[in-house]
Amino acid sequence: MKTHSAVLKWKAIPVHHLIRIEQIYGIPREELRPTLFENVTVVRPEGKVVR
Repeated sequence: MKTHSAVLKWKAIPVHHLIRIEQIYGIPREELRPTLFENVTVVRPEGKVVR
């Protein structure tokens, strides 16, 4: 992970950090960067479908 001061400079979460942040904090990646997931259906491992 990055330092606190480096993270504060982010205007948006970099794509390569999305999965790790989702794993640590439990915030779905489509909520962290919704514009990346427009018109995409996300299927979670437990079978839950997110649109």
